[in-house]
Amino acid sequence: MEVSELRLVHVVSRGSPGEPVKAFAEGLRARSTAHEITLIDGREALSGVDVTGAPTVLLNADRAEVMELLARSSLVAVIEKYALFAWWKHRGRRKGAFWIHGLAGVARGLGPDIMESPLYRTDSHCAFGSEESAGLPDLLARYLEGLARKT
Repeated sequence: MEVSELRLVHVVSRGSPGEPVKAFAEGLRARSTAHEITLIDGREALSGVDVTGAPTVLLNADRAEVMELLARSSLVAVIEKYALFAWWKHRGRRKGAFWIHGLAGVARGLGPDIMESPLYRTDSHCAFGSEESAGLPDLLARYLEGLARKT
C-alpha cells in the first residue's frame, strides 16, 4: 500500500477526544492512502455533521445502534466502543483487528483473511475483522482503499 504525502484526519468530538481516539487517528493517518477522512467520536458528535464529503467513520458507537446507523446514514464505517478500547489496550502487542462495521461488498473484496461476523450481517452491511491485520487503523485503511476502488 502506497501512502500519500498529504493526509488529513479530522476528528469531530463534543469535547476533547480521548486517548483511544487520538491514537486511532494517528495510526490511521500513518497507514491510509486517503487524502481526507473524518472520524466522529461518539453518536452525540454525529448531530449536525455533514457526512457526505470526505469518507466519515463513527467511533465509539453503541453495539445496539451500529447496523441501523449504517443503514440510514452516509457513514462509510462504524467502530463500536468495545472494539476501539480493546484495540487501544492491546495495540502493538497483539495481531488482529475486530470488528469494523461497513459495506459488505467492500469488506468481502479485501482478501481471504477477512472474516465476517454471523451476528452482524445484512444484505448490504456486515461486521468484519482479520486475524492477520496489524490493528484497527490498518484494517480501516484497507477498507477505505477498497471503498475508493469501488466508487
